[in-house]
Amino acid sequence: MSLTEKDPPVGCSGHCESCAVGEGDAGSAGDPKMTGWRFMLSSLIVFLLPLGLALAGAILLRENKAHQLGGAVGGLALGVLLAKGLSTLLAPREKV
Repeated sequence: MSLTEKDPPVGCSGHCESCAVGEGDAGSAGDPKMTGWRFMLSSLIVFLLPLGLALAGAILLRENKAHQLGGAVGGLALGVLLAKGLSTLLAPREKV
């Protein structure tokens, strides 16, 4: 129960320590298969690839400040799109 709520949800006793709502798999967050090297590589791709491409775009187009900003924004956008695609490829697939 959130501290900002005035009335507890239906069926809530208000005693969170003894509540069974959070038990089981419903309380776990994220994809349990995305662990180990897949998680590490996906994290690196999602955070560092856009930053690296933004930096590269800013360096390549450094003639003036407007071009430099455009290169950084374009590199960032390209990095986000590539990171999305690569992290989707790294995600484990269900065997059919």
